[in-house]
Amino acid sequence: MFVEGVRSLLAGTPRSIPFNTVLAIVVAVIIRESVPHTLLYIWLAAFVVIPAARLMHALYAKARLGPIRQVRNHFITYTVFTGMNGLLWGGGFILFEPYLPTTKVA
Repeated sequence: MFVEGVRSLLAGTPRSIPFNTVLAIVVAVIIRESVPHTLLYIWLAAFVVIPAARLMHALYAKARLGPIRQVRNHFITYTVFTGMNGLLWGGGFILFEPYLPTTKVA
């Protein structure tokens, strides 16, 4: 069952990964006037590199799933890449928050 779950996860990955990059571009367009461009470009570059690495790993792993140990290793790598993606979003908020306009609610 675990092996089939990982196969399903890897099969859907190539279709889902580009959405993170697209959303990052949309966010960058929205906040580009408020945030220093250097920070924004570094953040966007990370959103190209990490999803590209995730995609390459997913395609590689999908083609070469073998014994349970290998499946487990691919699952761990997939999980690490997913965590890195989450850290990019959280890190972006921490980096950009001081530059974003604030509104006070009375």
